[in-house]
Amino acid sequence: MEQNALDLSVVVRALMSSLREVMAKEMPAQKRLDKILTLVCEKLHVDTCAFYMMRPGDVLELYLSVGQEVTLPSFVRLGEGNIGTSLLTQESVLLSHKTGKVKAEAYIPLIKGSRQVGVLALMRKKNMPFMDLTIDAVENVAMVLSEFLTEAIFNKDSKALDIVAGPKILEGTGLVGGVALGYPLLHHRTEQVEHILSSNPEREQKRLQVALSRVQQAIGRHLKKISNTQEQKDIFETYLLFLKDKGWQEKVIAAVATGLTAEAAVQKIGDETVDRMSAVNDPYLRERVHDFRDLTARLMKTLMRGKKVHRLTGNTILVADSLGAAELMDYDLKCVKGLILEEGSQTMHVVIVARAYRIPFICGIKNATRLLDEKSLVAMDATTGTVYIKPSDEVFENLKDRQRLLQRQQRIYTKEKDKPAITKDGVPVSLNLNLGMMKEGLLTDMPYFDGVGLYRTELLFMTAKELPNVKVQTDAYRRALVISKGKPVVFRTLDIGSDKVLPYLKKTGEENPALGWRSIRMTLDRRALLRTQLKALIRGAAGQKLNVMFPMVTNVAEFLEAKRTLQIELANAKRRREKLPYEVRVGTMLEVPSLFFELDNLLQVVDFISIGTNDLAQFVFAADRANALIWNRYDPLSPAFLKLLFQVKQKCDKYGVACSICGEMASKPLEALTLVGLGFTSLSMSPDAIGVVKSAIRSLNYKTFSQYVVAQLDSIQPSLRGRLFSYLQDHGAKII
Repeated sequence: MEQNALDLSVVVRALMSSLREVMAKEMPAQKRLDKILTLVCEKLHVDTCAFYMMRPGDVLELYLSVGQEVTLPSFVRLGEGNIGTSLLTQESVLLSHKTGKVKAEAYIPLIKGSRQVGVLALMRKKNMPFMDLTIDAVENVAMVLSEFLTEAIFNKDSKALDIVAGPKILEGTGLVGGVALGYPLLHHRTEQVEHILSSNPEREQKRLQVALSRVQQAIGRHLKKISNTQEQKDIFETYLLFLKDKGWQEKVIAAVATGLTAEAAVQKIGDETVDRMSAVNDPYLRERVHDFRDLTARLMKTLMRGKKVHRLTGNTILVADSLGAAELMDYDLKCVKGLILEEGSQTMHVVIVARAYRIPFICGIKNATRLLDEKSLVAMDATTGTVYIKPSDEVFENLKDRQRLLQRQQRIYTKEKDKPAITKDGVPVSLNLNLGMMKEGLLTDMPYFDGVGLYRTELLFMTAKELPNVKVQTDAYRRALVISKGKPVVFRTLDIGSDKVLPYLKKTGEENPALGWRSIRMTLDRRALLRTQLKALIRGAAGQKLNVMFPMVTNVAEFLEAKRTLQIELANAKRRREKLPYEVRVGTMLEVPSLFFELDNLLQVVDFISIGTNDLAQFVFAADRANALIWNRYDPLSPAFLKLLFQVKQKCDKYGVACSICGEMASKPLEALTLVGLGFTSLSMSPDAIGVVKSAIRSLNYKTFSQYVVAQLDSIQPSLRGRLFSYLQDHGAKII
């Protein structure tokens, strides 16, 4: 035995020496990986050596196998079987058998820092159990492999990706879930300006005015195509505001007067405006850069008569560096099956259009326009944010199956349109709408919903040319209650500042407006603004129930001050003998973390709480959600954030206070089901999300999933997204 150990130590040293030689030589990554696995087979008398690579969605894929042929599973979930268990526990698994073709097995996890890289699987057909010294050697090989593979395969740098032969996998961030299979179409904004100078400024000014008129007409046609989605209408009305801006038009006309052609002037002033907008700290203006680029490109194409009509196939995946909402709608959206952008974030307008038309959308794919060509088949899984170039047959069929499942779910959603949201085990969930301005017919064809959980009163202010007076506000709030037809409406008081700017109010020029003078902070300082709005809300809800919610509340004292202002206006209305609401409920948004630490005091003086997960998440993670570099770095489905939400819900239940969610999380099926699993049975979301979220809820077994979610809250993983997705998928939940 000693002799065997001595011989083995010589073999191990030879293996490590050969390994150093392989790592020192220049060669393609695929060839290097093949040589390393072959070395393990040859030096350690292993019949088969296989490498399983970690894929998005907590799935291990058989990437490469050398040596004798052995039947191995192509895909294994994290924690499943010996392969998945070794990576989950980060411990080697050793097995020996007296019968069967394989007599000895070893599974060694590949870990690099906190990244789970994959698993090395070793098989022997002879009755030769793996000794400790062998495993020590293989674990050293695994450490080297982990380092090498992290650089060669998982690095998002395009050059590192290119060195891996065969199908490529690109990872970004899914903004609209779903699966798409097809061929890329590369979107190009405009051609280079050919004619820069003109000797006839009058003619160029006429060309400019004609182009402005034509683009306005095109935007108007887009508005007519939109049926009842207010969010989309708001986008294109913003476009029209851009186009009609006199200050911008005057700058272009002045540039034409210097001798530039109309298209050269548009490009010059457009570039200058984009540079200014990109440089400001205001996240709202930064995100509107995409829209402004879209408009200038549209004007230039009109002036240059260069608008290209794309003949799309039925399986087009649109690829661009960035894209405006109107640019997307220029395409035949029946043929656009997916959208891939190099830039972007969840706050850009094109997300709203893609979601409304159920187009799977992934952003953050670096160099997508260079890496994707129009002849290569592409598969995209926008639920995990993964793009597969030239996918393997197994990956293709797997995603094709999921696509068929999603299509079946969509048909089921249509059938369930008028049914309430109740889980399979009988737990009712209240689904409500997030709305801005309510117009006649807006809710006509909506799926069944329970009320308006968030009425954004600031949109009335943002679309007005001057500060709306009491009468204008009263009419708007009364109309909202009439259109809702008796269903409850929660009015959030004026939430301006940060990314919401009023043109008639002087800006303060803050370094960080998201953490500055905004929302309730502003309206408490400008008390007349708050009192005017509260007076209008009381009059608008005369004879009805009034639900008022204050935003961005930081402490209990702030809430009590706002509530006292409402009570003063109620007393004044009573003294004037005005008809009052028959009931007034006063609530607060919970979006500032400090309020969490005063919950016991708050819950004794508040009627309801609505958690604004958008702001709460960015404040908890200290991550600006409009910053493309970090907004997707921290996941709301992390144990820490979910634990915070769970604790808030537990406290609210203890005090008997209603608690709902009104952030972006409620609009996404996976996140919405997770919230239900934490006990939240009231969700408020964008109108286009009601159907898919309801369908998902009706497919959920609340009791078993709730137990699973709560059990995961003490995990040290940075995100539970993969685990939750896999669990729900395995248990038949409809996650689109």
